[in-house]
Amino acid sequence: MDTCIVCGDPLPKRHRKFCSKRCKRINDIRKHRGQVVTTPVCRTCGERLAPGQRKYCQGHAPCRSGPGGPPCGPETTIRELRTKFNNHKAATKIRQHAHYWFRRLQETEKCQICGYDKHVDICHIKGISSFPDSATLREVNDPANLAALCKNHHWELDHGFVTL
Repeated sequence: MDTCIVCGDPLPKRHRKFCSKRCKRINDIRKHRGQVVTTPVCRTCGERLAPGQRKYCQGHAPCRSGPGGPPCGPETTIRELRTKFNNHKAATKIRQHAHYWFRRLQETEKCQICGYDKHVDICHIKGISSFPDSATLREVNDPANLAALCKNHHWELDHGFVTL
């Protein structure tokens, strides 16, 4: 069975190159920019992706420290992120890593206080700023330090009205 040249998903009947109009548009944009990619490859190592994988191969984390940089693995320190990016962007990378690992470890996401499940934040019980620069993402995003909370309870936790 043939696969889509953009995302690698199996092609439906009567489709030659793309599985959807979205993939066709992505390819047209890339072609316009001179970035034609005939087969989907991992953004970190360049290996060809299996069907269903969109950006990264099995062995690489979903967040990267920048174009051509290494992946933000669990052993990346806060100092490394802050030297590569400004503080705001480094904190964003830490939060992305937390979301990724929390979703891999938990089967359901709902507020640990009220049970709301429509939209929850993955928040740090001990704040990111309270860790030293030498702390790794594994330490900061330890499952014991992560909690799923609704927006209201997340705000209350950050301002000291609720404790976990």
